[in-house]
Amino acid sequence: VLKLAECWGELDTEHLVLVGREDWLASQLRSKDIRYEVVNAKGRYSLRYLQELRRQFRAFNPDAIISHLLGSNTYCSVAATLAGVPLICVFHGPTDVEGGSLATKMKLSLVGLLSNKVVFVSEALRNYVQDLNAFKPGKVAVIHNGTRIPEPDSSAAARMENRKLAGDDRRFIVGCVGNLRPAKNYNMLLRVAKLLKNNKLKITFRIF
Repeated sequence: VLKLAECWGELDTEHLVLVGREDWLASQLRSKDIRYEVVNAKGRYSLRYLQELRRQFRAFNPDAIISHLLGSNTYCSVAATLAGVPLICVFHGPTDVEGGSLATKMKLSLVGLLSNKVVFVSEALRNYVQDLNAFKPGKVAVIHNGTRIPEPDSSAAARMENRKLAGDDRRFIVGCVGNLRPAKNYNMLLRVAKLLKNNKLKITFRIF
């Protein structure tokens, strides 16, 4: 969300970020002078939350809305429809929809019915969700997760940093950032690391 908002700023677009509470994301948006509003999302099924979303949508009158994760996607599907604003719903991982409960399937059906586009960050996630609920083919897209990174730095300072991290300024370093939980599949990382080690590549993995 933060990177997306920064990109909007670079494109000189008018935008507003809605967050559920004053937290790390809100503090980062504030530090970067990105406009945001707090819409309290407490409660499992909140009519007040839905009404506030619709009020925000009508007041800001955007050309489009982007929402993330199943809960927000569900509420925004209804609120955007009531406000008459196109909606793009984004799904980031299977933990958001795992289990395939009746409630999850009902939410997915609502998102599929009311949203204008459904975006998955991987083919695997799209296939997983499609097994739970079939969205219309023309409504689904896959945009792989990622972030912009600077060009590799070969300066003396960069080599010194590599030496501090890996003890070797010519060693390739792979950084891993993410919560240590099953959904992040660090078992796969360990298998890959073993294969690379067996090939005697000069590589170090750092988990942050």
